[in-house]
Amino acid sequence: MGKKYPLQRTLKDPTFDHIFKKAADLTICGMSNPSTASMYYIEPTNCKFRFNDLKEFIINNIGGYVYSRAKVKQIYDSSQNPASVGSQAMLKFMQAYGSNSETVLGEILLYVFLEQVLNAPKIMSKFEIDAKNGEIRSKCDGIYLLSTTKYQQPFHQLVFGASDIVGNLTLAIDRAFDKIVEIESNADSELLMVENTPQWTIFDEDTTEYMVKLMRPQSSEDHKPDMAFGIFLGYTIPTINESDSLTYEAKVKEQLIKDINGIQSYIAEKIKNLKLAGYNFHFYIMPFNNAPEDKVNIISEMLYGGCR
Repeated sequence: MGKKYPLQRTLKDPTFDHIFKKAADLTICGMSNPSTASMYYIEPTNCKFRFNDLKEFIINNIGGYVYSRAKVKQIYDSSQNPASVGSQAMLKFMQAYGSNSETVLGEILLYVFLEQVLNAPKIMSKFEIDAKNGEIRSKCDGIYLLSTTKYQQPFHQLVFGASDIVGNLTLAIDRAFDKIVEIESNADSELLMVENTPQWTIFDEDTTEYMVKLMRPQSSEDHKPDMAFGIFLGYTIPTINESDSLTYEAKVKEQLIKDINGIQSYIAEKIKNLKLAGYNFHFYIMPFNNAPEDKVNIISEMLYGGCR
């Protein structure tokens, strides 16, 4: 297959750890397939989450989210200017999402966490899936490839994305699982979508060859990838009555650890009740001041400028 894992990440931003702070990691208990949940937060100032750095991070990396690898290379080769990739992508992003920002932030942050933290390069982002409207019908918020080893053999998971940002964390979980059930029930079509990606000239030659062999193994020793799920959840953090900034952040972390521990058994029950125990799940969760308002304002401010 040429290189071991030629599908390279499109997002490797060293500023990630300065912007996204990790509060907790845990493994969902009682699962036959290991599933994990991680809680991140934006460092608060004056007892409030401020999202200017988050917006700048997204804008700086919008090219990798909007465009395929082949398109990024084409734009760069024609201009010899890396900034032109971002500026063209931002224009395309504005044209597509100028009047609809309800779901976009969750889809972008799903991309950010799956690439940057899980180390699962995108096959297609939600933006690319939407751009192929008419050619494919997908229920997912993006598809990613996680390449690891299992029993000392190469092991691959096609990670299908689901995201939701809403005020209540339990509701966000419910809504994400509604989407996961749709994806799983549509599995044949979703997998066929991935199988067809080499036809869409979104990869370079080596990666196209790799994806063909990955999805259509020629050797009895090779196996098709498993299906897995990557989930981004955003919610409104419970009120913390504290006016000192340092104490506030400490209490934020305490609250987030409490929140993630509190949903562990709920997620496990959802997986069991929905008969999804045969899949791996990768959860990334982040609090907002007011999730329904923030998710709209962040995208609006990215598109049209201004700070609120």
